[in-house]
Amino acid sequence: KLRAFGLGVPALIGLLAGLIAQRYWPRVQLFIHGGSFGIADPQFGKDLGFYAFQLPFFRLILSFLFVALFLAFMANLVTHYIFGGIRLAAGVGALSRAARIQLISLVGVLVLLKAVAYWLDRFELLSHTRMAKPFTGAGYTDINAVLPAKLILLAIALICAAAVFSALFLRDLRIPAIGLVLLLVSSLIIAVVTFCICMG
Repeated sequence: KLRAFGLGVPALIGLLAGLIAQRYWPRVQLFIHGGSFGIADPQFGKDLGFYAFQLPFFRLILSFLFVALFLAFMANLVTHYIFGGIRLAAGVGALSRAARIQLISLVGVLVLLKAVAYWLDRFELLSHTRMAKPFTGAGYTDINAVLPAKLILLAIALICAAAVFSALFLRDLRIPAIGLVLLLVSSLIIAVVTFCICMG
């Protein structure tokens, strides 16, 4: 029943994804037909139409890519385990070449998408809402603390992505593992530091 499984599960996921995506059709239309306001923001020099029409669409695409790649990673993980590409015996694991290439590639692309998310986070600082007000924009702390933190995390994410992809050639899973731990720890530390600065 491999054919029924291989066709049925993707069809079901595609149907659910389509039902969810149709809720965001107005956002797609705004991206396609949105124009410019003729006014540039003072921080990045981008037209305000970018923030109204393009940035929400980019965020939507990024979210769908995150979910799709995560589901692909889980599906590959289960499939390789079922067919012997991943073997666990006496506490020792082994990966076949195909399993290593597929899983490492998916994880590396996920880390690259995280880097893109940090890049887009920079622009969303200009539409912050604080103190229950409808719109406050970027404050002094956002520009001088949060924005540099996003750039640091972006650089770390790119370095970690390179570390993950290096496992395709070095065949050493410790390097991508260290890279992922570095990304997680650095994001937590920077998040705590920026939160303390914002609250202070």
